[in-house]
Amino acid sequence: MSQINDLIATTSVKAFKHGMQAEREHIIRLLAETKDETLCTCEGCKEWVNAFDYVIARIEGKIHD
Repeated sequence: MSQINDLIATTSVKAFKHGMQAEREHIIRLLAETKDETLCTCEGCKEWVNAFDYVIARIEGKIHD
């Protein structure tokens, strides 16, 4: 019975991690699409687009606070 419990636990952890990665990629894709839709040449929008870049980099783990 212990082996079944270990298998269930291991499989659950793998499924959770896979789901987290899939959602992370989905959120990054949505942010990137929204960034492209909001692209503008005015100064305020440049700051807004930079905010999208920052959020994407944080989700990807490229920026650590």
